[in-house]
Amino acid sequence: MKFNILIPALCSFLLLGFSNVAAQTTSSATNDNLIKKADSLKLYYFNSTEPNGAINQLQFFDLFPNSFTELCAFYGRGNNTNAILYYDAKNHIGLFNKLFVVNDTAYYKKMVRIAIGGQWAVGAVSYFQDGIHDRVISDPDLTVYVLNDYSNTLIKNFWHFYFDGPHPEASLIPELQKIKDIDSKMYRIITISQQNAINQINNNH
Repeated sequence: MKFNILIPALCSFLLLGFSNVAAQTTSSATNDNLIKKADSLKLYYFNSTEPNGAINQLQFFDLFPNSFTELCAFYGRGNNTNAILYYDAKNHIGLFNKLFVVNDTAYYKKMVRIAIGGQWAVGAVSYFQDGIHDRVISDPDLTVYVLNDYSNTLIKNFWHFYFDGPHPEASLIPELQKIKDIDSKMYRIITISQQNAINQINNNH
């Protein structure tokens, strides 16, 4: 009888041990991939101004983070530790913001994908947000075109990030007002998102 009782307990213990090993192995593999990707980003950035710089810029673009979470994982700052490319954030994100060797639609799709789910923060996030401001202003038509592939919830999410920060504009700049003629529904989301950003700052003071 004791033998029968011990078997399930032993199995549970072994499964727990295997789970811990698997988790540690997965974590180690993730860290290895992060390091390899970070090294490649640094290399492509370094070579971006070389004679074959355009090729390196395209490779840099392809490897650049595809989500807000990944952006922070590479370039952000935590409570106790900095991300692996924290000290490269200004240069790397600055290059991403100024990339013009990439197809415009592909660029805007990646830009929007990263911005969705974003929350303003100093450093890497603010650098990225500055780039979004420039791109939206330079081509509001393409911005609207790309955003219309998303649900209303995610569109609102994008504009929340666009206006998020310690000093939201009190009124819409003329370039954003042009969106009213492009897509009136999108324009309403923009005006609401901007006002929400202002209200959030006022409520925190």
